[in-house]
Amino acid sequence: VNDSIVFVNDVDVREVTHSIAVEALKEAGPVVRLYVLRRRPPSERVTQIKLMKGPKGLGFSIAGGVGNQHVPGDNSIYVTKIIEGGAAHRDGRLQIGDKILAVNHVSLEDILHEDAVSALKNTGEVVYLKVATPTSQYIHSVDRYSPPDLTSCREGFVHSYELVTQIEVDYARPVIILGPTKDRVNDDLLSEFPDKFGSCVPHTTRPRRDYEVDGRDYHFVASREQMERDIQSHRFIEAGQYNNHLYGTSVQSVRQVAEQGKHCILDVSANAVRRLQAALLHPVAIFIRPRSLENILDLNKRLSEDQARKALDRAIKLEQDFLECFTAIVHGDSFEEVYHQVKGVIEEQSGPYIWVPARDRL
Repeated sequence: VNDSIVFVNDVDVREVTHSIAVEALKEAGPVVRLYVLRRRPPSERVTQIKLMKGPKGLGFSIAGGVGNQHVPGDNSIYVTKIIEGGAAHRDGRLQIGDKILAVNHVSLEDILHEDAVSALKNTGEVVYLKVATPTSQYIHSVDRYSPPDLTSCREGFVHSYELVTQIEVDYARPVIILGPTKDRVNDDLLSEFPDKFGSCVPHTTRPRRDYEVDGRDYHFVASREQMERDIQSHRFIEAGQYNNHLYGTSVQSVRQVAEQGKHCILDVSANAVRRLQAALLHPVAIFIRPRSLENILDLNKRLSEDQARKALDRAIKLEQDFLECFTAIVHGDSFEEVYHQVKGVIEEQSGPYIWVPARDRL
């Protein structure tokens, strides 16, 4: 719903009348390839906030609701003011621009404004709020987001579009996990589902050791010059140097695993997503988004606070730089919750019909 059709096969329908667009669809033949602009919903973080009512009540004002939209096209209930000294102000987590999804497990979605006001007023001393905050409001240095003004909040809800097309795939899509705990997720997928997931054999210019087998441990390349030529020819999705030897993951190695019916688990950077797409091996790229510094420490209890803070900074930058490359974003309060979501995304995105970027048409 709300997709905008750009091409029907090779017919441009961007600026045509309704009747011409209908005719283009009717005459498309038995196999129809659609190129569409798909609206991305704003990314949000959902949390639960517990407030204790004080003399000033809950201490915030709201706007929105059915028939009284605060943001055009959106019936959500928005926080528009935080009253100084009130319960919300003292707690510090609720911000102007947040959406109130529920109060004490009573949904505030798609209801009248006066019904939302009544639900908030008719609460006891302890109030639980389910709140959605736009994740674009994260700041880089700390594990909170800065309070925006109302103007910046509205700007945060401007929808962006990407050109996508639906294709049919006859291979198991490679999987790239990004973000905190990715190594543990990769290991668990390989050990729990050895019949569904596999890893590819990397290439190297390092000399083979006595116990190593060519094609099992590594593909040993005869000369550095040959591997450099292959890298320049885009035959590798990722390559680097260690101890003066080249190492890399080739497109062909990934393809071999995919054609065996296994998802190839790749421990690579986000740059590899685009390289795989260019090679028509569309990966399932899943970003594990940390909710906060404490969330990272909960997911990996072996990390120090300094290590967790660096991991949070890396994750924020990764999302800023590569958001359009992600197939899905997951998060959770525990590793088990994150792992369950990852498995669900892979199952859902396994095909045979998938939506992929189609940037070459506009």
